[in-house]
Amino acid sequence: MITESQAKAYKLSKDFNLWEFIRSEKAHEMGIMDKQLDIPAKYILNLQRLCINVLQPLRDHMKTPIHVNSGYRCLELNSGIKGSPTSEHMIGRAGDIVTTDNQKAWEFLKKLNFRQLIKYGDIRFIHVSYHQFGNYKQVKSFK
Repeated sequence: MITESQAKAYKLSKDFNLWEFIRSEKAHEMGIMDKQLDIPAKYILNLQRLCINVLQPLRDHMKTPIHVNSGYRCLELNSGIKGSPTSEHMIGRAGDIVTTDNQKAWEFLKKLNFRQLIKYGDIRFIHVSYHQFGNYKQVKSFK
């Protein structure tokens, strides 16, 4: 199990740390932050790939911080928020993000290599996933 301070110090890429992907108010409310902090090393590696190949290039392009609303979710957290039972968040391959200009971020992300890119409504946030194999660039939009 990793501690909060270790997660904050653990760099996934130049501008992203592990804490951004495992912190969760909902997990805290549910009393399961210990499960969030017990993230397997292979899922941390998946988060690192997501950051290096997708989120860091976006950050460099936007030149502004990227806020991660939801990154890794332990099984209990995913169930608690009624997430998909096959959510890539549970294996560290997805992030829901917000930027200072989500439309600009959306257009840039479509040019990158990704597995899934989803925008919600008027782009309140963007879901992006990455897999080292099988990035089929699926793009979806939900109202």
